[in-house]
Amino acid sequence: MGSTRSSATRSSRTSPKDLSGDTPHVSVNTAAILRAASITGVMGGATDRAPLLLAALCDSEISAAAVAALIGQDPALSLRVLRVANSAYYGQSRSIGSIDRALSLLGLDSVRGIAAAACLDRVLIVGASTAAADLKGMMHHSRAAATAAEALARIRHRARTADAFITGLLHDVGTVVQLHLDVAAPPEFICHEECGAVIFAAWNLPEPLIVATRYHHRPLEAPPIHRDLAALVHLGASLALAGGYTFVLEPTSTPLDPAAIAQLGLEDDEIAAVAAALPERVAALDHALHGA
Repeated sequence: MGSTRSSATRSSRTSPKDLSGDTPHVSVNTAAILRAASITGVMGGATDRAPLLLAALCDSEISAAAVAALIGQDPALSLRVLRVANSAYYGQSRSIGSIDRALSLLGLDSVRGIAAAACLDRVLIVGASTAAADLKGMMHHSRAAATAAEALARIRHRARTADAFITGLLHDVGTVVQLHLDVAAPPEFICHEECGAVIFAAWNLPEPLIVATRYHHRPLEAPPIHRDLAALVHLGASLALAGGYTFVLEPTSTPLDPAAIAQLGLEDDEIAAVAAALPERVAALDHALHGA
């Protein structure tokens, strides 16, 4: 973890290309990113502990007891977690009445993902004070990307399923900060991947999530140990965009990256099956989280 954090404290790297175009990004230093994150509230604080909760849920080493205690401290979050746990998304029929039972029936990783999805909007809302953020579209895209990345991971990379869902969910958090870095410059010229990676390093997230976020538009440039996760998030986001889950800063899709597909050893029919199931899965998750 130390090497990633030390690189995050140096000037941010530029990315040659965003998913939505070929324009080079402006290099923005880490201090500027963290200032913007603090101003927007994305770093959390005394009145909003959602970022701290989200950071804890991202820790793959957190215990079931710790997750239960964290969720139990927030009645609204507990209710949303139980609603998702009992939803069509997990094929349940209103049999889960407590967080402990959810952990027992669904498993720790599933409950971590549910809780992360349930508090994502609280993290983003505080920073999305401008219409350009398209908060609703961004959250819809994030949930679709998470759902797709998780489904892809289940095919041949099951050990990365939980990280694929959570990283897919969070991969565009940096966009909220990106919009505040330079109001005079077009926001698509600023590297939101690096913004996200710097924020996640400050949150003390696990190294795989930080690296996969930094490289989710160029997964084959990620260090080999993290390349599979970066590719899962990249393809999950691409499938989400191709399925119409777009937002202002990523309004269109591009063809799926053959190199990322090859990296994961996936077949065309497997990816097509994930894409075909995506609308129903996202609708089930949205209904469970928001009743709509």
